[in-house]
Amino acid sequence: MATEEKKVDKPHRGIPPAKFIQNAFEVVYRSKDITPVISGLEEQFQKYKLMEHQLVRQKAILKEKEQEMEKSLESCKFIKESQENEEPLETHFELADQLYGKARIEKKDKVCLWLGANVMVEFPIEEAIIFLNGRVKEVANSLDILQNDLNFLRDQVNITEVNRSRVYNANVKVKQTRKSAQE
Repeated sequence: MATEEKKVDKPHRGIPPAKFIQNAFEVVYRSKDITPVISGLEEQFQKYKLMEHQLVRQKAILKEKEQEMEKSLESCKFIKESQENEEPLETHFELADQLYGKARIEKKDKVCLWLGANVMVEFPIEEAIIFLNGRVKEVANSLDILQNDLNFLRDQVNITEVNRSRVYNANVKVKQTRKSAQE
């Protein structure tokens, strides 16, 4: 229990929050050279965009897995419903993309499910349905968390873009003011 109390999940997958610059002019006046400040904001922006790209890719992979699991779940439910019928079930199954095989299912009490990493496990039909329902819920939960992280990350991207443009604009105004004061 002590280890569970110490374990603290990082909010938003450890994405560092962007700090909003309240007074861009203060940042410009404090810095002798504004270039490192602007390049730091640019670097932070690029890091956030890279993280966003990775999360979008993860989301697409999870959505694909969710669709495959739901398809498998529907197939299991169909097989369970057809158990009452004594006649063999004739069906087509996907071997690969756009490649299907024809099958005749005589015993309808067990199914084989791909778990990933080249692992296939045989389940009784009821257990397979329970297992797939659980996995679909887990993937849906992961997608919700991922979407929250994406929303948080997009907010950080916006804050960084606003900071970058405010500092740049403040720097331009300060330079104009200094130039007009010298003339």
